[in-house]
Amino acid sequence: TDNEIIMDGGSIEVTADVNDGTNSARATGVSALSGSKIIIIGNTDIKATAFSNNKAYADGIYVYKAAYIKHENGKIEVVAQGANVLMARGLTLDTDGATADLGIVDISAKTIGGSNVNSFGVWTINESTANIAGGSITAKAYNSDGISENKDAYVAAILSEHTSAINVNHGTTNDVVINGDILTFGNSTVNLNLNTINSEINGAIYKGSTNGTNLTLANGAEWNVGGNYNSNITNLDMNGGIINQNTNKYIEIENYSGNGEIVLAIGDNTSNGDINVIAGRTYITSATEGSVINMSVTNNNL
Repeated sequence: TDNEIIMDGGSIEVTADVNDGTNSARATGVSALSGSKIIIIGNTDIKATAFSNNKAYADGIYVYKAAYIKHENGKIEVVAQGANVLMARGLTLDTDGATADLGIVDISAKTIGGSNVNSFGVWTINESTANIAGGSITAKAYNSDGISENKDAYVAAILSEHTSAINVNHGTTNDVVINGDILTFGNSTVNLNLNTINSEINGAIYKGSTNGTNLTLANGAEWNVGGNYNSNITNLDMNGGIINQNTNKYIEIENYSGNGEIVLAIGDNTSNGDINVIAGRTYITSATEGSVINMSVTNNNL
């Protein structure tokens, strides 16, 4: 269709609450389906909340099958809560050229409770593309107390599958904060450009796809390596960026260029100059001529 919806500012809030224990609850803030087009200008917040003790699904923005959405600025917050199946997805793009162009947005996906739980900040599948200028992406899963981490949940700040792509801060200098793991599968690609001192990744970067993740760290941007997975970067470009490796998981860098630093965690006790390196190994397969990577150590006494 050629349907077009234009919004200017304000907020969108959708809540689905089912308490009978047998029916499902589904809350979607904004959906663009089958070739439709939605443009949201100005600062607009989107919140979707779903409660059900059977199945609860919460989507902030859902784009399907060649549809398009543009969202300039604002928060995208989703919460799924219940006792059984939970799905929280901040931004989902699915099938045949579904595309989203987002400006400076703060995306948050959260689940509370549940026994079969998925929480994704940004999820792209089946030839879709997400372009995000900056902001934050966070995915969390909590137990029913809303405080302790649900360690059995499937959680990712960024999940890209099949032949989809996610591009963050491409050609711009916006702050970017990613809280959670970054996962690729199939032939998908994730391109991350962190080039400000306030930018950081807090999580692992797992490569299960042919193309994987391309990462730029510059001007004091940091990657605090997560411990849920071993990390693999297809292309890493550093220009004053910092990698803080304080897990026992390894980092594999297929292609490296630039000048940056890796800080390794070590044990607090030293004897006769000997140190106990806690951090996992870093492997670099190939590096551009003239590239430099400095390695230093830190602990609670340094």
